[in-house]
Amino acid sequence: MNEDIMRNAGFNDEMDNVNSNKCPFCGKKINFDDFEDELSLKEFIQSGICQHCQNDVFSEDNESDDREYNINEDDDPGIWGYDGDNW
Repeated sequence: MNEDIMRNAGFNDEMDNVNSNKCPFCGKKINFDDFEDELSLKEFIQSGICQHCQNDVFSEDNESDDREYNINEDDDPGIWGYDGDNW
């Protein structure tokens, strides 16, 4: 995580939490024994998010993940960064 970029984007409080070994979402102290698996620990290393908040954010029940993408065959694939063979 690039601290300068995050602070310039207005995430000062969140970065203060991460630097204090606290979750940027809930502000609770990080307990490394709470991480369920290696993937969760890797996510923490990238984002600083605790296991509880990861479970909330990445839950399959999370309505914000229920996005529908309507791409039809006539769309220019270049606008999606995909040329038909490569991203």
